Amino acid sequence: MTQDNGNMSTRFLITVDTETYAVNGCPPTFDSNIYASAPRGALGVPKIIEICDRYGIKGTFFVDVYMHHYYGKRRVRDLCRFIAERGHDVQLHAHPSWLPDGPSESLTAFDLQRQTEIIAEGRDLLSEWVGRPPVAFRAGSYAANLDTIRAIERNGFRIDSSYFAFHQNCSLSQQLGNRYGNTVFRLGQVLEIPVTTYWLSLPTWRKISKVDINSSSLAELCDVIPKLVGAKTRYIVLFLHSFSFIRWRRDYSGFEPNTRALQRFEAILSRIASWGYQDSFCTMEQVARELEGGSIEEDFDFIPTVKSRCVLNRVVQRLLE
Repeated sequence: MTQDNGNMSTRFLITVDTETYAVNGCPPTFDSNIYASAPRGALGVPKIIEICDRYGIKGTFFVDVYMHHYYGKRRVRDLCRFIAERGHDVQLHAHPSWLPDGPSESLTAFDLQRQTEIIAEGRDLLSEWVGRPPVAFRAGSYAANLDTIRAIERNGFRIDSSYFAFHQNCSLSQQLGNRYGNTVFRLGQVLEIPVTTYWLSLPTWRKISKVDINSSSLAELCDVIPKLVGAKTRYIVLFLHSFSFIRWRRDYSGFEPNTRALQRFEAILSRIASWGYQDSFCTMEQVARELEGGSIEEDFDFIPTVKSRCVLNRVVQRLLE
């Protein structure tokens, strides 16, 4: 039983930024941050899929296909096909630092024409590798601007999920005056599904946070998710990375399981099921299909504030992880 939200009930989206990055100054092996193979089984993409499948959920994997400029196309192609063949959603993620002309992590370092070309490359690769064009996009590090929206619209995308209210990297939110929080909204023909946010607050301090399996404590998640549902938030994005369940050793000699993050992911899925929202999960591709049947209007906007006691849970979590 899901909460009534006008014409639609609140929906949950599991999104996984599927990428690697420089470790100790240079990119690690492709396996490390993607598959995270370990003696007791993979802790990366295969583990996320395994957990989702156990709960009957499909996730959306935003794959940074531009990694192929360093690792080669075969590895990235096989990753995309592995995800798609398991029945999960493959969409486009972009960290332009992989490009020959991409010294910056930010798409916003490029003009509209170059952004359009960069996104066209990713669209074409995913279309070839998984047999259908991507419909959703997320900029690496949330570094999107209005030109990014124009660029993805030119490339046929229906959905963007780069908007992160009040985040310093998100030029899009800054250009729009941070006037949106968690509500969906349209920019031209593109539906924006923001990264789901909430406030951490103490008497003399306040910070925006996203619903993230690594940064959020279980206490925070259990506090803010019912508040978001109660406010009839249309989409709640549960944010992960392909490497959410590992942590690198201090000397970068290898990684270890992040058991607490893994347990937290399973725990919040179990809680969501116990609250009666088991059937409320969807993928970005499903949302795009639903858009074909009608329009989605902007809803009442709401950014919850987590209870102050939960902030202490976060501090302890950071010390342990």
